[in-house]
Amino acid sequence: MSTSLYYTATRAAALTDLEHHQLMSVARAYNDEFEFDYETLYFYPTQRADEVLNGSTKISMEPAEMAPSLLHWLAALTQLRHTLPDAHWEVSLDEVDVDWDEERGYSLPGLEDMAAMLEEF
Repeated sequence: MSTSLYYTATRAAALTDLEHHQLMSVARAYNDEFEFDYETLYFYPTQRADEVLNGSTKISMEPAEMAPSLLHWLAALTQLRHTLPDAHWEVSLDEVDVDWDEERGYSLPGLEDMAAMLEEF
């Protein structure tokens, strides 16, 4: 059994070459910095005319990896959203929507506390 983050960005205008380069640069940086041997950001070919980004990332079910992985990938998705602020973004953990906060970005309730608790062990 596994869980995944799913992410989609849509807008009327296609990506410019500069935006594409910026998105790939953010993804590459977060993928390179990921500390676990598990799935990283993965983008699918777009399926709809208004879709500019579509992807998923499988999350490890290992207790010591789950919270830090989610924190890492939510930070990556926050940075990606900042790169395309005019797009409509949908982010979910399986079937649960991940909330966007203008000040904090993407987050899940209690996730930071869980990660801190796991670091103590």
